[in-house]
Amino acid sequence: MERRVEDLLRQLTLEEKVGLCHGSFVSGGVERLNIGQLKMLDGRQGVRPMDKGATRTTSLPCELALSCTWDETAAREFGGLLAEEMLALDQHVLLAPMINLVRSPLGGRNFENLGEDPYLAGRMTVAYIEGVQKWNVGACSCLVVANDYEGRRHFTSSNLDDRTLREVHLLPTEMSVRDAQV
Repeated sequence: MERRVEDLLRQLTLEEKVGLCHGSFVSGGVERLNIGQLKMLDGRQGVRPMDKGATRTTSLPCELALSCTWDETAAREFGGLLAEEMLALDQHVLLAPMINLVRSPLGGRNFENLGEDPYLAGRMTVAYIEGVQKWNVGACSCLVVANDYEGRRHFTSSNLDDRTLREVHLLPTEMSVRDAQV
């Protein structure tokens, strides 16, 4: 596999390499080398197709409600259901889960997060990702560190010491990389 990648990289033009590295919800694709496009969709409360007339998908409870169960099996099944729907829509990467912490009631995207406790959020994130990846669908965990305040969010700063940053805000991310290989 690694040799094939190296061979393809040598054959790609600069423009083709750039095209493989960016895109909105569809990225890449080089027909002459038989490299398909990478298709992505949001999927926090259910897979959300971009086309107006697209196939309907299941609307699920928000991740915050999922985290309240403390049930890793439920999180794994949640991720698995999303992955099944991704496959039915011929998609490759689920742009989820969101793994910021609910640290303030003023967070406008709290409903997308997996809890306020770093360890719980990490365990639920890992299970969710495992459920997605079991179906050979990619999971792309979403994170804007310490993004827990909505009012004037473009003009505020979350100033944290290194220990708080690492032990609280980055722990779920570390767990998702280490334990679920996201």
